[in-house]
Amino acid sequence: MKITLNRFRACRGADHGCNFRRPLCPLAVAALLCVPAAVPAWSQAIPEFFGTYAVVDGKLAPMMGGRGTFAPSQTSLQVYNFQKMAADSENIFVFDGGEVHFLVFDAAVADASASVELYKLPYARNLITRPDGLAQVGGLLNQISGRGGQPQKTASPMQKYVVAKTDALKVELLQKPVPGQPQMVQLVPGSKLDAGMYSLFAVRMQGGQPFIMGHLFELKSGSETPYCIDLAVTGGLGGAMDASDARMATPYYLAKENYVACGASNMPNTPSTANPSGGISGSSNLAPATCGSEYIGCVSAGRNAMAARDWQSAISDFQAAANLNQASSEPWLALGRIYERTGQKEELSKAWDKAIALGATVTITACLGRAPKSCERGVLSLSESSVGFAVNGKPVFSAAPGEINPGPAPNDHEYDFQASGTRYIFDFFPAGVNCAYNKVMVQCPPEGLSQQLMLAQYVAQALPKLAHGGR
Repeated sequence: MKITLNRFRACRGADHGCNFRRPLCPLAVAALLCVPAAVPAWSQAIPEFFGTYAVVDGKLAPMMGGRGTFAPSQTSLQVYNFQKMAADSENIFVFDGGEVHFLVFDAAVADASASVELYKLPYARNLITRPDGLAQVGGLLNQISGRGGQPQKTASPMQKYVVAKTDALKVELLQKPVPGQPQMVQLVPGSKLDAGMYSLFAVRMQGGQPFIMGHLFELKSGSETPYCIDLAVTGGLGGAMDASDARMATPYYLAKENYVACGASNMPNTPSTANPSGGISGSSNLAPATCGSEYIGCVSAGRNAMAARDWQSAISDFQAAANLNQASSEPWLALGRIYERTGQKEELSKAWDKAIALGATVTITACLGRAPKSCERGVLSLSESSVGFAVNGKPVFSAAPGEINPGPAPNDHEYDFQASGTRYIFDFFPAGVNCAYNKVMVQCPPEGLSQQLMLAQYVAQALPKLAHGGR
């Protein structure tokens, strides 16, 4: 039977009620196949080009290759890339819709869809650097020879999402065929996705070599159940060859021995609440103190934690000490030092203001500018009764807070004010940073500049308060 082309028409997704691309078909058959019917939102988006797509409320967003039908909003986020073992900045999609599925369109769709995995990302509170296998052997030999003990773990605040595959956060993806589309597979989450940060991982070929690629996205609809961890990684000589290193045979896989879960109660609600400088973002993120119920014991534990640079434990211990003896200024002075080291401007101000209110004197190492082109290293002191500066214990000036005329708000690491009619210019030495000092100026590496500015800003805001009785 001969059928001429004028008895055919294209039955395509643009036709009303017809949601899949089909070959030319007779009018009679098309009338049956293209009957308007209720269809799920995801099937209304059929891609034209090969790729892996997110389908958000029926709209296509290309995740890996392809061309989409809409461009979701994007934002930049600082993350910790577990494969690179380093902090990195990533551009992520932001999805506001509540219905998110995925679609794989590929010539070898079975292999392509089987390699796709979806993981929610954990949020790292602390980064714990532990000795690798080679360092442990060296430490053991030193211990045997009497030259020292085992190398110790060190911890530092992190406050970043970790781009990694964690067993506890894997999302089940169910494969579902797309009718009439043999090169497409729909991937449906086994349960409704809650709000949070996710990464879609897939194995793809490039230049004949397989590699893992991924794309981060944030889902904003619904409530979030964060997953907080303390991340432990190996470091030091031999770290890249350690068996537990993430750059080995299973990139991005975060094994259970590489982290300790710290619970959702220690998490901020959204990424935007994390301290951008990498510090600990407030007391709500702290684990309970384990120093006991004795004030002296908590202060001692806090000092030990500070010496080990375990800022999280130190804050917990000193806050416990402050609660046990509310008349003591010592915990608040120490907390201010920790907040300085971890870049928490507001917390620093609160802690030192509290210490001064309890009768303490806050001391800050600074360089007093002198003419011509020189500066003297000394200590700037702030208290309710006086503001002064001393070099080698000898006072350069001391004035009542009411005799201080503060200068303009600082926008760099220097700050100046007048005391009893004389102008003084200060440059600050940040704690824990190796800054060069040649009796002319203080030169700090980039990580110290923000601390210098923070100290200058604290002095600028503290002087008017002291002049008005601490208010």
